[in-house]
Amino acid sequence: MSNMIIGDFKLTISISRVYYGRDDEFMARLASTIYDSVLSLVQTAGFYNDMSIDDVVEQHALKVTYNDDSNGFELFCTRDSIIITRQSCRWDEFREWFNAIMPHIPEQLTSITTKMKDLGGRIIKVRKVEYSFRFICFEMKCPSAPGGVGKLVTNHAVMEKLISNVPDDGGAVCNLKQQNVTNVARLDYNVHAWTKTKSGGIRNVVYKVEAPYNRNSSSIWFTFLYRNGDYRSPNGIVHQVSDPQELIQDFESALSWCETQCLNRFMQDVMTGLEYKMSSSTLWAT
Repeated sequence: MSNMIIGDFKLTISISRVYYGRDDEFMARLASTIYDSVLSLVQTAGFYNDMSIDDVVEQHALKVTYNDDSNGFELFCTRDSIIITRQSCRWDEFREWFNAIMPHIPEQLTSITTKMKDLGGRIIKVRKVEYSFRFICFEMKCPSAPGGVGKLVTNHAVMEKLISNVPDDGGAVCNLKQQNVTNVARLDYNVHAWTKTKSGGIRNVVYKVEAPYNRNSSSIWFTFLYRNGDYRSPNGIVHQVSDPQELIQDFESALSWCETQCLNRFMQDVMTGLEYKMSSSTLWAT
């Protein structure tokens, strides 16, 4: 995985909404707490370049940025969410950053939500936790195909492994591989599943693959989500709710799932037989 590049990472912690004054007033009152939390994260993670922290109070959100070439990240805070983002880097660099900073997130989350409680006068509960890992592949080639050396493969050709049928111009279901379907602008694959942790916890996971453009030399986008959820078995007998607070503590399971199931298995299966490049988040289309 030495050549693997992560496009971007996001940890979203959804919380009880805080009601206090206007948005700008609320963010201004919260600013010092968020800044101190980022400073503490930088220091306890061993990054130390604490002179490179900037904060911006916006109308509906507060953003604190740690500007560092190796370990930079951003923390966003709104009335109902706390979000940590990390931009593109090599996977081994990301793993090192992730393992350095994540053990200290629970403590800083407590500090932030305590301040919110003081401002809003209500208990702040963590409602949902979601880890998002995104990757982009482009300039895909199939060396083993006739004339494959140097020949680019369309993203729809890659998506045939995941999606077999699409509607034609008349709405009839036809085979993507056998038909020359030019009316399909993009293809999206989105599967939600359940997985168990070593400790027996249940997690909702999402495998999402997007082919944004039906054209040559396009790209494939992978997004993998790991989050808490409310599980019910098909027969309705088993009902298990995963604790979002536990998911914050169990960050190692999120990273292990992404490496083992997503990168080493799912993504490898989708991209097998292809040569391709990986890109940073700056090339993500909207």
